[in-house]
Amino acid sequence: MTDAVKRGNLLLEALENALQDSGLWGSETPSASALASQQPFACDTLALEQWLQFIFLPRMQSLLAKSEISVPVMAIKPVAEIVWGSRHAEVQRILGELDSWSEQA
Repeated sequence: MTDAVKRGNLLLEALENALQDSGLWGSETPSASALASQQPFACDTLALEQWLQFIFLPRMQSLLAKSEISVPVMAIKPVAEIVWGSRHAEVQRILGELDSWSEQA
């Protein structure tokens, strides 16, 4: 496992924990149609925290489990800043780290 994969896994774990600690972790999975959205961040069917929990985290975990690091450069923190403003600072901090990590991976 490369250092980049290890770092990615640590950031994903930190994101999951921060979502839970912030009360943003949901207990119910959205419908299949909501998860099938073709819009960026599934913005037409999911809240940002739902997208992070049910689409982003599983896809990134799957990608890293294969030790693939051909992730696209991400810009998730700017979206979180628009959606949440100054709320959920720890989640936003980790999203910023993920964005930076994606530029280097």
